[in-house]
Amino acid sequence: MKNSGRQWMRIVFMTVIIMTVLWTDAKASETDYLIVPGKSVGKMRIGMSKMEVLKLLGKPTDQDKTFLLYKAKRNDDTLKIYLSNSRVAQIEFKSAYFRTADGISTANYNNDNNAGKFNKFLLQWLFINSRYVHKEGGLSFYRSNVNSMNDDYPTVTLCIVYKGTKPFHEPLYLDEEPNGGWRPVEGPNIW
Repeated sequence: MKNSGRQWMRIVFMTVIIMTVLWTDAKASETDYLIVPGKSVGKMRIGMSKMEVLKLLGKPTDQDKTFLLYKAKRNDDTLKIYLSNSRVAQIEFKSAYFRTADGISTANYNNDNNAGKFNKFLLQWLFINSRYVHKEGGLSFYRSNVNSMNDDYPTVTLCIVYKGTKPFHEPLYLDEEPNGGWRPVEGPNIW
């Protein structure tokens, strides 16, 4: 009887350890894909040094003094990190895996449930482009070439995380136009 009691205790103890490890791993993977407006995307944080980024992500696909670019090998997802004084000033990406705590991602930022959380803008250039700027700042979604039927100009959706109310680097704008050519749009959903 004593052996079966010890055996039972070992089973319970091991089960608790395994469940703790699994729960910790699940929590870690949730934060690996968490967008915190104005602060971070997964493990990438605004304000990190260039060396911290290189240690975390390794050698970039492309780079210069102002950015580090990482391209996924299995799809067209990219991660572009803009630098100011060798520190992360903006994080730009295409992947729908990253989400805010309330579930907003590149796949659903423009649905009716999220409409009230963003100020919306349109830019007419070759094609229509939309920009959704989170009302609390630090987060914007851009969708370029919305009405394109040309394979040379595919529709692309970007998410940008930055500190403050405006991106460090505006990915799409028209020179010498007020507000870079972006005009505000009212309504629940635009492109």
